[in-house]
Amino acid sequence: MEDIFPIPKNFCNRFLEKNNPKFNIPKLPKYLDKILSEETLELAKTAYFTYHLCFLHGKTPYLLYFNYPTIDVADDLSKLFMLQIYKLYELKKYKMTKIPNLKRDDKYIIFNNQTNPKKISQFLLLNSLRIGNTYSIPITDNDKQIITAINLSKEFDFFDKNNLENIFNGYLRNNLGDIFRLMAQEKVPSDQMENFIEKYFLDLIKKDHNYIANSKKEFLLQYNSFTQKLLNYFKTKEYKKFEKSVISSIKPFKFPLKEYFGKDKPLQYQLFKNLLHNFPKFP
Repeated sequence: MEDIFPIPKNFCNRFLEKNNPKFNIPKLPKYLDKILSEETLELAKTAYFTYHLCFLHGKTPYLLYFNYPTIDVADDLSKLFMLQIYKLYELKKYKMTKIPNLKRDDKYIIFNNQTNPKKISQFLLLNSLRIGNTYSIPITDNDKQIITAINLSKEFDFFDKNNLENIFNGYLRNNLGDIFRLMAQEKVPSDQMENFIEKYFLDLIKKDHNYIANSKKEFLLQYNSFTQKLLNYFKTKEYKKFEKSVISSIKPFKFPLKEYFGKDKPLQYQLFKNLLHNFPKFP
């Protein structure tokens, strides 16, 4: 992938450093300046392309595709870039499955071959809890804090203790109180939000030198309680039914090019099909 769509070092880091809730906001590689139009970047935002590139490079084990097979771009050159990304997913033999218990039927998760399908099921259960679906799990406000922290961290395997640093950063971010209301009041520009969050957080720990240590103790208690609930739930018939529905719908990832263009754009479909036919051309 480095020969086709390279990314800089640390491009996919979620946070800048340990014990700091400030997100890393990477800049897209320079070669994309010639590919992605201003209109497309206004529509899709930088994060859209960051997530796709990080998934392509194996820096993240999954990609949520919420409006399959829609492509959130505004021009044909950007569209070709995304179709090339999807063709590379196909060549790498990525897989996909529907996200269960949602009102819409166009939401999928895509994952690589190294990802255990059982882990996919666990992750999708967490995602389902996050959006308010209820199961026979007694979810408390503390549990909701941990669910939000995991979501903010974007950690897929939230049982892996190696991922606790990022989850804790998500926990710190979630506990910043009314900071987002404060930013709205002060009309902080979007490109200055992370700097504002970092300054707010640094002021917070200056006032309370035990803030991080106390927060970590509280976090670990809540995290251990919540994950134990999940481990108990995984033994139930209800969860095994959920897991079966996820695993049984797994199939190879395939972008439906003809369906995407539809019957009213046969010439455009043929043009893009021809452009993709000989891609990728390796050096």
